[in-house]
Amino acid sequence: MPRSALLLALALLSAAGAQRPIETATFLTGAWGQPWDDASRELYLKAGFNLIGYSGNNADWAVQNGLKFISSVGSWGLPSEVNRPFEAHDGTRSGTVGLFTSINFNAPSVEEWWQQSVPKQVASQKHADQVAFWKVHNEFGYHAAKVWDYSPGSIARYQRWLGERYPSLAELNRRWGTQYAAYGAIQPPRALPTSELANWLEWRRFTCWNFGDYFRTTGDLIRRSVPGAAVSDNLYPVNPMEGWDMFDLARQTDYVAFDIYSIGRWDGLISSLDKGRSAAAAWSKPFVMMEYHAGPNNWIHEVLAKDLYIEANLGLAREMRALQWYMWRPGGGGREQGIHGMLDSQGRPTERYTAARDVSEKTARLAPLLQRSRLQPPVAIVVSSDNSYLAYGQRGDHWAPLRLWENLGRLLDDARIPHEAIDPTWLAANDPSRYRAIIVANVALLGEHHLARLRDYAAGGGTVIFQPDSGRYDDLGQRRAAPLFDSAATEGPVFAKRLLGGQEMVVETVGQGRIVKLSWELPSRLGDGDLRRQRSQAYAKLLAEQAGIQPAILIDGDTEPWKLDAMLLTTPEADLLYLTALSHEPREKVEVSLGRVQPAPTGYLLRPGSSAVERLPLRQEGGATRLTIPRLDPAVIVVLPRAWQPLVGIESPARLVAGGRYAVAVTVDNLGAESVGGAVALTLPAGWTATPATGRVDNLAPGNRASVPFEISVPAEAALDRFAIDYPLTARVTFDRGRSGALSATALPFLVPAIDLAATYQGKLLNPWQEMAPAIMRWGWDSEVRIPPPPPVAIGAAAPVTLTITADPSLRGQTAQLRIEPAGSISPTSVALTGGTQTVAARLRLEQPGPIKI
Repeated sequence: MPRSALLLALALLSAAGAQRPIETATFLTGAWGQPWDDASRELYLKAGFNLIGYSGNNADWAVQNGLKFISSVGSWGLPSEVNRPFEAHDGTRSGTVGLFTSINFNAPSVEEWWQQSVPKQVASQKHADQVAFWKVHNEFGYHAAKVWDYSPGSIARYQRWLGERYPSLAELNRRWGTQYAAYGAIQPPRALPTSELANWLEWRRFTCWNFGDYFRTTGDLIRRSVPGAAVSDNLYPVNPMEGWDMFDLARQTDYVAFDIYSIGRWDGLISSLDKGRSAAAAWSKPFVMMEYHAGPNNWIHEVLAKDLYIEANLGLAREMRALQWYMWRPGGGGREQGIHGMLDSQGRPTERYTAARDVSEKTARLAPLLQRSRLQPPVAIVVSSDNSYLAYGQRGDHWAPLRLWENLGRLLDDARIPHEAIDPTWLAANDPSRYRAIIVANVALLGEHHLARLRDYAAGGGTVIFQPDSGRYDDLGQRRAAPLFDSAATEGPVFAKRLLGGQEMVVETVGQGRIVKLSWELPSRLGDGDLRRQRSQAYAKLLAEQAGIQPAILIDGDTEPWKLDAMLLTTPEADLLYLTALSHEPREKVEVSLGRVQPAPTGYLLRPGSSAVERLPLRQEGGATRLTIPRLDPAVIVVLPRAWQPLVGIESPARLVAGGRYAVAVTVDNLGAESVGGAVALTLPAGWTATPATGRVDNLAPGNRASVPFEISVPAEAALDRFAIDYPLTARVTFDRGRSGALSATALPFLVPAIDLAATYQGKLLNPWQEMAPAIMRWGWDSEVRIPPPPPVAIGAAAPVTLTITADPSLRGQTAQLRIEPAGSISPTSVALTGGTQTVAARLRLEQPGPIKI
């Protein structure tokens, strides 16, 4: 070989070796409930799920198919003579508190048994190294009306905790104003209201710490057998009087997992997601949806695919790192009969299954970005469990403080100002300088060290906004002599005000920043449209004037911002814009303005029900980036790249017909910084064909798109598929120039009749192809709903029905003849087809009862 040729070959090898590998990651999705036979196991895999609750019966199958587990340790086999009852403040004793807390982990006898039982439970689980999330019991807390737990073991642990918390008993007595001779002499208050506020507050703080410590030390037991195991419990937003302080749990455990059932109650869902995300983000832990509402129940009788799309987008927009729907198939009986299933009562698919499958496909494609995307909020809201403890100890409303902070969060959302919650413990231990403003509203207990930290933050250039009734007490319940705010409120048109010497606001310059004392009381209700809008606008104006904070996102014509959720998350490689319409009505041409300039000229939109990647021009106008969302129905994700890697999509019809031939294109958008090339393959269902068989992309420059066309043929004998299950079209691009590795995208088409017809009578579908709600839905024995069947069509009368006809585009302009079998008539007798979906008002005249065919 000539020397020049050898050098060229070596240069090519060097260039090939320098190609950066394609980045891959896993986003876990699944559903609670075990597949029960081969067909249901296949259906579970077709949903794109890669996460499943642990079951020994399915363990080998799951591992063979690359699934990870959620598993648990529990009180199974606990001898009755080992367990001890819990004790309430009034002396009541019970072996169970709430639905799931039936092991008194405070009792020394139970603790000894637990130390032996947990390693055995872990050892008994095959493939324990494939567990992604270990949970300790299930929703384990004091979910009951009384105050728990005053059992001897719990009190002894409290006394030891105090000994570790205070440098000496003398210091405890000094701060509490008491004269205890020993830690063992301290008893937590039982009578309410209590005059022992310091003791009461520390008792409730200990109770929440105690749960976190239990989960953490159980994790240590699990990690003896499974190093690196992630251990916590699945929780839900409750009052901290029930034993859960989300921030302390996040601090002590390995992840924050929530169970949320709030479809249709979108304000409440967003508030719950904010709580979980904030606690997880404070201590750099992943936020996981471990039970996410997937089907109808006793209070929402019909759950649509759109509802699951809304839920998923809201969760992803709040840093959700894994998603486990609840549940796979509704319960067949008992206290949860018929509820929450994405399948129907017979284990057959519904449109909710289709939505979950689509979510799995999207999260798989975007997994590397989703796993590290972060909100960058300029505003922190200080929240504290102490408010609930104080209110309960004084016989007040211990839920009221939580509602106030939730309302503040929603008002900032309406103003499009990103925010997150922090708590006093985090504030005391961490540098808050990443925030431009900290709102301290209604945080009744603040120690001198908290106030000093806030003052230092202001001196460094931040803005602290105090609102009533913050700092009324120190951190042990001692009332301050000089409160920040007047005790009496003056009603105003927008906010009630606790005036400061007759002033609405007092601004103090501190170093490079400022401390603002603001008289507005947080509202206990958000208010109606006009009042809610005025309140959010007031906060937007306040933050702009006092901290220079502007909205992250603006929506043109955004007169009801609570009906459209908009969030912008960031990674080093790209920003992710999430837009979610909190209704089932589509929005056309949504005009969006982003507060920070995006460097790329193009955004890349992914929408539900499509595997296509839509290119959106980005316009620079007035120092902001503008873009137009052609249609929002109900949610989109827009990738706004700096420099990442290629993104693969498939452009194909959503609805196919047996025997048809269709144009399909595999698209490759180069979101990276180098030109790329590679081979393109399209994998089809058995019996389907593609022309050509393969394709190629070459020299695709950064920012450009390549489109590789195919024509696919669907066999004439292909069976109908109304749930986009059986006929995936998977594009795989294997890169060999610029980058190395492969990326995929999967289209999930429906296979439908050439002419499809649905008939609706008195608001009910007469020919449903899916069961949207089981006949009986029960959540608890006192909450049962029965769903009536569709009403019978009148015999011998002209019954008005609405026909929804969907025709293949190839039939546009043709006429469909309508008739009734076996007997009866329909008017009109013919319909001109549009080649899409159309509605027709019709009348049926039936001659006899029984099934009919149109």
